[in-house]
Amino acid sequence: MRRDFLTFGGALRRGCVAGALALALNALPAMAQGQRASSGILAVIPFTVDSGHIFVAPLVNGRPASFVIDTGSGVDVVESESAARLGISASPQGDSAVVTGTGGTARAYFATIARIQLGSVQIAKSPAYLLHVAQSVRCDGLLGYEFLRRYLVTFDFQRHVMILRRPGAALPGQCVIPFVLSGGVPSVVGEAGGWPGRFLIDTGYGGTVVLNAPFVAKYHLRDRYAQDGRMVAGRGIGGRTQSDLVQLDSFQLGRVPVDGILAELTRQTQGAFAASGVAGTIGIEVLDRYLVTLDYPGGRMILAGSGARP
Repeated sequence: MRRDFLTFGGALRRGCVAGALALALNALPAMAQGQRASSGILAVIPFTVDSGHIFVAPLVNGRPASFVIDTGSGVDVVESESAARLGISASPQGDSAVVTGTGGTARAYFATIARIQLGSVQIAKSPAYLLHVAQSVRCDGLLGYEFLRRYLVTFDFQRHVMILRRPGAALPGQCVIPFVLSGGVPSVVGEAGGWPGRFLIDTGYGGTVVLNAPFVAKYHLRDRYAQDGRMVAGRGIGGRTQSDLVQLDSFQLGRVPVDGILAELTRQTQGAFAASGVAGTIGIEVLDRYLVTLDYPGGRMILAGSGARP
């Protein structure tokens, strides 16, 4: 099995699609301007999901682009091969940083996006990194914490829309899970196999749960869970990744039990999945079971849906 990752770690945390999107937009239920304003809604943005990644179609400096919404990235990223077409160049000083991804490290260059528009939301002079991400997924870039931090962000996977609300707006959902930002990435408490830890919420990861190498070693998870030889090979920022697939006997997202988790026990010795600061990462195949809202200003995740009960 192959899986490509867009999860970032370490220094990067802080420090084709158009036609389908048009169809999704036409399918949205009508909402009057007054209704949106009273509910705090700033924009309703259609998306498509391809290979476990959420694709949207922003205008970057007035030019159409294809970006991935990646809550696992603490910054916004522009694919270096797309930068010239989108009117973006590295800072004149040539400032750069070594960033850590799931597969290892890579060098990224500082830049500024003069204007980015997604639906009715527009942001000027937004900082970003120039980085080659096409080895993981074909896109023009990633919208992460730098873009999302201003909003209450709801992912409606049934309707395939992302809703941006202003801070303080009323939110749907019956289960509230506090989060803290780990380098710009939301992380929540949870349990894997009864063992507690803190897990990143990452829409750039297309699987269910990946458990970091130190967590796997600390609780001897390879000894606890029978392995039948199933493996996941992929590529992330910084290089290749490899994991063993196991069926967890239990998993909790906050206090919400999540059934049927086929988790990845990473074999990484470098990169984000080798970090000891968190237990692991929760991806799209868990999140898409719910209506998920990330309240960035308020530091909370709100879940709605039949399974979103402790």
